[in-house]
Amino acid sequence: MQPHSIRITGLATERTVSAAELSAMTRTASDAALEVADLLDLVTIHPEARRIHVTSVDGSYSASIPLEAMVRGGVISFEQDGNRLRVLDGSTLCWNVKAVGELRLTASREPDSVPERPPH
Repeated sequence: MQPHSIRITGLATERTVSAAELSAMTRTASDAALEVADLLDLVTIHPEARRIHVTSVDGSYSASIPLEAMVRGGVISFEQDGNRLRVLDGSTLCWNVKAVGELRLTASREPDSVPERPPH
């Protein structure tokens, strides 16, 4: 699938990574995915950044995820429903966000769509 652009904002140099750039960064043609760490290498992250607030394109879903977990296991794949984030070995499946449009680096956890006690 063809990805759509992703904005990186907040406690980092702000940048919009275009669909063409995302496609060029994928692992292989057959595995249309990239590690979040590779995406973050495109910006300068402020030292106080501790989390990434991931928001869907339409703003209907968001997850505030520790930066360390995203660097260690965050992968964005390009699927029919858009850019999809998966956090490998994440503490909850609720960190898996469909149609990712923005990664906003923050100093602390922000209100999100993840239930206080996730079912999984």
